[in-house]
Amino acid sequence: MRFARICAVVACASFVCPALADDKAEDDLAFYETKVLPILKQHCYECHSHDAGKAKGGVVVDSKTSLLKGGDSGPSVELDDAEASLLVKAIRYDELEMPPEEKLQDGEIDILVEWVRRGIPGPESAVDESKLDLLSKKSAADHWAFANLVAPQIPDTTEAGADAIDYLVEQSRKSAGVTALSSADKRTVIQRLYSDLLGLPPTPEELKKLLTDDSASLESIAEQLLRKPEFGERWGRHWLDVARYADSNGCSIESNNTYDNAWRFRDYVIAAYNEDKPYDQFVVEQIAGDLLDYVSNTERCDQLIATGFLLLGPKAFGTGFAQLQMDVIDEQIDTVGKAMLGMSLGCARCHDHKFDPITTADYYSLYGVFHSSYEKVVPLPGHSADQ
Repeated sequence: MRFARICAVVACASFVCPALADDKAEDDLAFYETKVLPILKQHCYECHSHDAGKAKGGVVVDSKTSLLKGGDSGPSVELDDAEASLLVKAIRYDELEMPPEEKLQDGEIDILVEWVRRGIPGPESAVDESKLDLLSKKSAADHWAFANLVAPQIPDTTEAGADAIDYLVEQSRKSAGVTALSSADKRTVIQRLYSDLLGLPPTPEELKKLLTDDSASLESIAEQLLRKPEFGERWGRHWLDVARYADSNGCSIESNNTYDNAWRFRDYVIAAYNEDKPYDQFVVEQIAGDLLDYVSNTERCDQLIATGFLLLGPKAFGTGFAQLQMDVIDEQIDTVGKAMLGMSLGCARCHDHKFDPITTADYYSLYGVFHSSYEKVVPLPGHSADQ
């Protein structure tokens, strides 16, 4: 009988314990969501979360995995010794000081310490594990944007007057079930050419002359417009936007320093478009023009002026402050990435890129290149001091 009673008690306990464990897990999760998470979002996520794309000091606090992994100083949390956890020391301003702007309220500190004592309940990972393969470096490198260019197969038999582009557009139109419009008349096409190439409408006199001139084909009209200086002004503006062209650094009202010679870079870009300068040469001159060989003063002037690409933008120059220098180089890397590659390289300053195959090692390899460069006033060959 006594044995039966003991078995009954043990059996009851075996059913009660899981229930108690479930209750504790729910209580811990509620504690995290209602008390801990608001503090983290308000004071920590801006610099230490996947959503912000920042991991200052290598620390991310939005998941258990990230906290246990830690950052540059080691694991952020010690599950077997809450008091020894770097997170606890940091919020208490013991050795480290986080957040750096202002110490948390005592009540907030108590909540986070209790959270660590409970084993930092919350999300195991800030990223859906089922999607991790989509974010891997290999998967990103296999994206079509990084694949080698492959020429599409174009049939030999195309409609009279049509070219390869017409064929591809036509195939896309048909697959989308879109009905083709009738061909535009000559007046409309001329107006579109002017708008597209020059950004200006033709004058009434120009339009009348072109419409009455039977020898003026659309191809010849396009060639005429490409030779106009307005073409470089129209299309050079797009590159000037990418190059963050302005006549001042735009940092603030108090320190909006002017770039007295920025106009030279503007004219260089416009001339490059009008002269149909090869794109690879155009890019190399802007990144490393001062390192190139040259055969004339004119060519050397172009090369030196082109490097203004790296100097423009919202930045303040100086060599006395390490943080200032790092921010200037970061701005240069970010601009080169967006302008030349169409990619946000700046993300890799703090962590491997989340979506593109750019690692932190890649970022700091580029950083080393720009760190070895410096700004300097250089006289242009063949120009006097006042030119």
